Amino acid sequence: MIDRLGAYAEVRIDEMILNFSIGASQNETLEAMRRFAEEVMPYFTGRPAPRGMAPQLSQQKEIHHAHDPG
Repeated sequence: MIDRLGAYAEVRIDEMILNFSIGASQNETLEAMRRFAEEVMPYFTGRPAPRGMAPQLSQQKEIHHAHDPG
C-alpha cells in the first residue's frame, strides 16, 4: 500500500478517497481503517499514528449495532 500511494505522493497528489468496506464485514472494515491509520498514514504525514482512533471506531460500532434492527 505504501508503495502504491507513494507513487501519487511523488507527483504531489496529497488527497485520496479510500473505500475500506467493499465486501467486508463491519469488524473487518474497522480493522482495515485502524491498520491504515497506524501503519500507512504516518509514512506520509511524518507524524505518529493516531492511537486515539481505535476507541472512536469502537463507539461507532456500538452506535451502529444499537440502531440495527436485525
